[in-house]
Amino acid sequence: MSDTILRGIESQPDSSKEKNRAERPTLTAYVLRHGETEKDKTKKDRGLTEKGEREILEAADRIISELDPQNDIIQLLDSDTPRTKTCNQLIGQKLAEAGFKFFTLIRTDKAGKPLETEINTSGDIVASRRFPKIRMPKISEADSAVQRDSSQRKKYNIPNGVEDARMAIWYAMGERGKLSGDSETPQAVAERMEDGIEQTKKKLPMLNKLLKPGQRIVAIINANAPQIDALITKKTGKSMLERGEVKNAKGFRIDFSTLEDSSHKVKATFEEWPS
Repeated sequence: MSDTILRGIESQPDSSKEKNRAERPTLTAYVLRHGETEKDKTKKDRGLTEKGEREILEAADRIISELDPQNDIIQLLDSDTPRTKTCNQLIGQKLAEAGFKFFTLIRTDKAGKPLETEINTSGDIVASRRFPKIRMPKISEADSAVQRDSSQRKKYNIPNGVEDARMAIWYAMGERGKLSGDSETPQAVAERMEDGIEQTKKKLPMLNKLLKPGQRIVAIINANAPQIDALITKKTGKSMLERGEVKNAKGFRIDFSTLEDSSHKVKATFEEWPS
């Protein structure tokens, strides 16, 4: 998750600061599904319902209860859809009211080295930014037409408990190798998200140099069900059709930390959220 969070930062260890961090992660990422949206799922610009707004505000309260406004610095990222941007606007407002500060991008010189010696923050909400690694899956027109066909739900044995039938049909088609070559499979979506995790791990040691002892960057990443379910399946080994779709305003959390030994190895700990 490095192309926005850690742009222009080189990877070098700093054992003195790492030893002061104990077990506290340097970076924590919350990746959440947006709240409930309008019923017409074919509308790309559909917004949140009142229930969806409540779901996101409740998630914001839960996140706040897990964080420390004195040491946690917030960054807002999204999958570049109106509904995910709206969710992060609501979360950002809640966090600002709770006294959190927001991460601003690191300025670099022509060689790509950071010009600052510490992380810059702002008391004002820094607008949510698009994060390419969690973009919506690419799905061909032909496969989209299949998704919209209500008879496909029965054909692919989509459980009644799964509300988003279009997403579940895409998932089932991917599992059975029925997607066209122009469509992204759930496996491919999970792999690009994992690639973002690996990129972040490589950048983490230099981030340790810029953060003060005890500080942490917390990325609030608002995404869509297909991306989140694809990675949860990859991490847990349980198919979405088997465990049910991720619920609104829920998802997973990843803690990035540096091991306190001569290896300076970066560890990423994944867990479904809320646990």
